[in-house]
Amino acid sequence: MLGIEPLELTFELPNKEISKEVVLTNETGNCIAFNIKTSSQLQYCTLPNKGIVLPGSKITVKITLQTQGTRTLASLSRADEFMVQSTKVI
Repeated sequence: MLGIEPLELTFELPNKEISKEVVLTNETGNCIAFNIKTSSQLQYCTLPNKGIVLPGSKITVKITLQTQGTRTLASLSRADEFMVQSTKVI
């Protein structure tokens, strides 16, 4: 129901807080509610992590990899996943 751009994010510099943006696009004629979940909740902050995208509009979601002194490049090499759940609002 929602377009997601980009579909893949890459984070570098393991000891520095880094933010990326994802754009959710609603090309339908309905309001679409969304909820974003991650496999690594302690490492990422997602704002907003839920909301409603109005018909024919876009919303930008900021995903931040939070600073953790013990993180290494090896721990970043694994694939963390984000799931965008969406449903039409009636």
